[in-house]
Amino acid sequence: MVKRCTKNKLKKNREEAEKIVNKALEAERQEAIQQKKAEKKRAEAERVAKLSPDEQRKYEERERKRELKKKQKKLIKKA
Repeated sequence: MVKRCTKNKLKKNREEAEKIVNKALEAERQEAIQQKKAEKKRAEAERVAKLSPDEQRKYEERERKRELKKKQKKLIKKA
């Protein structure tokens, strides 16, 4: 019969191993998310570069307005 302290040690080791594996998986997920965001940003930059100068100006103005709205929302949440 396995002693109680041996069972506890096994359980503790198993939990630690799970934590390590979960941490590694989460790191991989985060890296994949970052790569996906970078790819999306690069694709968007390429698309904008192909636009005419007038369309680029309009696009940049819309982006600036979007950023201002985001900043406003953050300021409201903090206050």
